[in-house]
Amino acid sequence: MTIFFLLLNISFALIIFFLTIAFITGAPFVRSNKKAADAMIRLARLKPGMKIYDLGSGDGTILFRAASLGATAVGLEINPFLVLWTYVKILFSQHRNTIIIRWQNFWSASLHDADVVFVYLLPWRMKSLEIPMPMYMFLRYNRPKQKSCQFTLDRRKIGIVFIYNFSCYNNHAYEHHHL
Repeated sequence: MTIFFLLLNISFALIIFFLTIAFITGAPFVRSNKKAADAMIRLARLKPGMKIYDLGSGDGTILFRAASLGATAVGLEINPFLVLWTYVKILFSQHRNTIIIRWQNFWSASLHDADVVFVYLLPWRMKSLEIPMPMYMFLRYNRPKQKSCQFTLDRRKIGIVFIYNFSCYNNHAYEHHHL
């Protein structure tokens, strides 16, 4: 009985810890609703063979939708419980060869091979992301011999989804979406 209460207290402490981290980082787990997920996938114009990253992938909803269209989907999630849950879902999925889940903070991730980047954060965190994201993308994508990059930030709202296109002089365009 004592071990049960000890495990219960540890579990409760871990849940509180990860909820606190989620709110501090601006990304508490909120499952993507079907309408939002469909809009994000549609607006990304995914094609077979593309590689997408979902930053803060939660339970993997976007990953599975992207993989069903033939894309390779990589999820980065900071909550180990959600990583484990997504991993279990991947094991039993027909798309297990095209979905990757990583327990990782997306600010430390290399996105050099991404065609599309999805981000779904709280509005205040998305606002703070608008300025550093172009420089972040430049630092991740820029080859050492390239000296400069001019960014354009195109922000559009279509329904409940915002689309940000980051363009660099070498004709790579990077998108991330939020609701």
